[in-house]
Amino acid sequence: MTKVIAHIAGPSGSGKTELCNTLEKVVGNIHLIDLDYFDGEAEYITGMHSEPKDNYTDAQLLKHHTVKQQLIDEVIHDSEKPIIFFGHIEEAGHVISLPCEHKLVLINALQGALRRAKHLGLSLEEMVALAKQGEQDILFFKERGYIPVTSRKVYRQVIAWSHKETT
Repeated sequence: MTKVIAHIAGPSGSGKTELCNTLEKVVGNIHLIDLDYFDGEAEYITGMHSEPKDNYTDAQLLKHHTVKQQLIDEVIHDSEKPIIFFGHIEEAGHVISLPCEHKLVLINALQGALRRAKHLGLSLEEMVALAKQGEQDILFFKERGYIPVTSRKVYRQVIAWSHKETT
């Protein structure tokens, strides 16, 4: 079984996907995976790809979660490289299990989320709500043992892990 080096978490808009995409360009010996990748595949397998997730019943959410977990477990089992996952692990009370050595949560997430809200033209009230949700997301991860870090720290750490994997 391939080892999972880390899970990089953070609120929506915090830059997880951007960080993953940036690191993919400079790290070749570690498999960097955005967890959003598994959503579409799970929706297709469950036959729920034509229905918006907001309309899923509790049973459909559980089915989607179960299939997504199975897909992730298969990738972990089949990967020939160590893995770092990026993204959300909780949805509607269902939490993906990732057997990782390091758990990191982006603390610059609120700034990124607010930048995103401003870019989307959200009202001040919507921006405040997004910031509060970001704070709750960070707390969710800290309560689960995630270490607060900046995206710059994650970048440097992944590069260090990459060098370690080649020695």
